[in-house]
Order: sequence, then C-alpha cells, then structure tokens
Amino acid sequence: MGYEFGQVLGELMKSIITARSLSDKASRELAISYERDELLRAFPVPFVELENVEIELKFAFQTETGLGDLPYIESIEKTEGLAAGVEDDLVQETARRVSETVINAMTTLQRLVTLTKAFEIEQAGRCIEETVVSVVRDPTRLSMATQPPAGVKLAAFDVRRVVTKVIYALMKNGMVTLTKKHLPTVTNELVKLLGPISLEHEEKTAEVRGFISQQPPTDDWPTTPPIVVIGDGVDDVPYPTVPVEDPVPTLRPTLRPTLAPTTAPTTAPDDTPRPIPVPGYSNPMNVIIQANELLNLPAEMLSSIKITVNVSNYEWTGVDRGNGQSTRKLTRE
Repeated sequence: MGYEFGQVLGELMKSIITARSLSDKASRELAISYERDELLRAFPVPFVELENVEIELKFAFQTETGLGDLPYIESIEKTEGLAAGVEDDLVQETARRVSETVINAMTTLQRLVTLTKAFEIEQAGRCIEETVVSVVRDPTRLSMATQPPAGVKLAAFDVRRVVTKVIYALMKNGMVTLTKKHLPTVTNELVKLLGPISLEHEEKTAEVRGFISQQPPTDDWPTTPPIVVIGDGVDDVPYPTVPVEDPVPTLRPTLRPTLAPTTAPTTAPDDTPRPIPVPGYSNPMNVIIQANELLNLPAEMLSSIKITVNVSNYEWTGVDRGNGQSTRKLTRE
C-alpha cells in the first residue's frame, strides 16, 4: 500500500511528539515520587529532551495502474515533465562531480587503497557515476516534489551512504582493494571531500522544490482542467472538475500532469455527486514504506531518504489583551 509522502512526514512528526509527551508524563510521575521520598528528593529527576531526530526512511515509488491493489514500481526511466528534466540534469551533474573527486582522491590515498590492473579511469568513472545516480536519484525526485513541514529537513544526498556504496562498487568490480583496517579512514576522507558537493546538491534541490510549489501552471504545464472519473464503478462518467477551493489541500505539485480528453462531456448527470477539486498540476507521489512490502521487492527498486526533525518546545505565557483582561497562549521557547 502506498502513502503520500507528505502524510508520512506528518505521521512521523506526530509519533515524535507523542514520544516526547510520554517521556514528560513519566518524568512528572517520577518527580512526584522523588518529592515524597526524603532520600530521592536530593537526586535530579530523569528527563529526556529531544532536539534533532534523524530518520533514514526506506521507500519505493508506487503508481496506480489497472491492476487493482497490485503496485507498479517505477523503473529508472527518465520521467516526463519540466521538473523531471531538471532533476535528471542535477543528479547527472552531481554524479559527474563525485566521480571526478573520488578518482582524483585515489592518488592521495594510494597508501591506503590499492588500484588493481582492472582500474581504468574511464571505467571507474562510469562505475562511480552509475552508483551515485542509483543512490540519489529517487530521494532527489521525492525531495523536489515534497514541501516539508517547518522544522523538517530532507536530505537526498546522504554523503556517508554515497561514499559507502561507491567504495563497495569499486571493490565489487575488482578495480580497488581495501583492508578493513583502512576502510574507516578512507571513508572519512571521502566524506570530507564530498561534503561540499552534497550541500550544493541539497541547495539546488530546494531551489527546484520552491519553484515547483510556488509557480502556477505555465506553458510547460497543461492548462486543460483534469478529468475525474466518478460514479458507482459501472457506468463511470468523466467530466471536468468544478473549481472549488480545497479547505485543507494535501496534494503536492506533480511531475506528471494529466491532460483531459477533448471529447469529455461538459456536464454530469444530476444524480452524480460533486467531484473532489483537484488542481491541474497536482498529483501526490505515493511511496511504499511498509517492511513486509519492501522485503518482496528487488534491491534496485529500493531507496532511502534522510529526514531530520527539529523538535521545538512551547511554553504558556500570559498576554495582556489591553482591556483589563489577560489570556494565555503557547509561544516557542
């Protein structure tokens, strides 16, 4: 079963807040217990404070097909649309820079890394680029299409994960040899070298995400209203949606706008319920995140994205309303 990624982020934040609340309640009970005990009264009350929570979420993309509940996992083919082209260019450019940096670093790390006879700059560069693309492509796509809530940071380029995958790919293809003793040192050195590339990749991803979320449909997006199929599933009638504002919008900018058929009727039967308003350039990106479903998928279909949640505290403060009355409100510490 797929989930809209924005809803996944919301549920993660809710779970973190719930965990913090349970911790506070436990500390309250301990405080009461400590206060009643003459010896424990001299000890500090245990308390857990969350500041930043990092989560590595495994996922796979899911799109709807005519196969009912069976998911169709998207392949690595280049997706359609303006944003997809920008995404592909960014990922390829990042992969190229990583390849150049790693190959250049091999000369300074020769005392730790042994280059075999199979090592050729062109082949090694291609191996590195393909590895980087496979690691950062899907997280970048997901990050570009999802506006995270305040206090949440998405990382499409997990530099340590990229370095680990690159080293493994070079060793698997017989291009380099590396001992377990030297592996941590080489990994840390490459993480330092690739750090600036990672930061720039995230900045450009955020720029594209801002463009997608703020820009209305342009010449690059279809302006024809979308078609919503309604009915009882037997005699479904497609017709253009009514422009009614959604009070709680949950849809995200799409990377794949859907054109409406030109032959669609302009009116619907009187007994047909009003369709749910759907913006013409919105389409949530569903992801599969449940372990039992991910375990049944090939490894090349799986991706991961790093999520960092900043946990802020609020406190009650008194506010003068100016008419002799006061009230209380929650303000951030």
